[in-house]
Amino acid sequence: MAIDYQRTFQKVIEFRYSREKFRFAYTNTQRTEASYKAFIEGLFGPNANQNIETKAENNDSILLRPYEKCTSWLKQEDSAQDKNSEYFKFQQTGIFKQMLEEVSARLGFKYTLNVKQIDTMWDMCRYDQAWYLQDDSPWCAAFTRNHINVLEYLEDLKYFVKSGYGSGINSKIMCAAVQDMLRFLGSETNPIVS
Repeated sequence: MAIDYQRTFQKVIEFRYSREKFRFAYTNTQRTEASYKAFIEGLFGPNANQNIETKAENNDSILLRPYEKCTSWLKQEDSAQDKNSEYFKFQQTGIFKQMLEEVSARLGFKYTLNVKQIDTMWDMCRYDQAWYLQDDSPWCAAFTRNHINVLEYLEDLKYFVKSGYGSGINSKIMCAAVQDMLRFLGSETNPIVS
């Protein structure tokens, strides 16, 4: 993504980092720090993060994690998985139950594993595959392409409400971050890219 930004916005994003022109922020978690470093390298080249003095923000930063302080968002997150949600209803369908049975049988079980067990294996498959790009994850052997499609669809249903267009609050939750960015872009003294 950063490489695309660099190509698209060449006149705004110089290939060289300058504290006067750029401001970066990330939360105090391993994954966001890794994403920050990868983004910096995409913009400014290998090991560029070593030349940038940025500390992780507190994990309760209103700009980076506004949903943590928003009770309306937290309530709708719960409703994304309640018994009336499409997420829950899909788990009651024949196609989903068949996937559970087939995965269980592929693994040699004489009973059907539950949703939580299958979901945990699915997570292990994805994370393992992402971590070791060159190798096939043994966790993925439990699933056919069709099983993966079913699991991806279930996850899409959950995130449609949790962080997508399924809830109106999601389009408003990042307003503070956008306002902060626009304030910096319009300032004469702050960095021009935030």
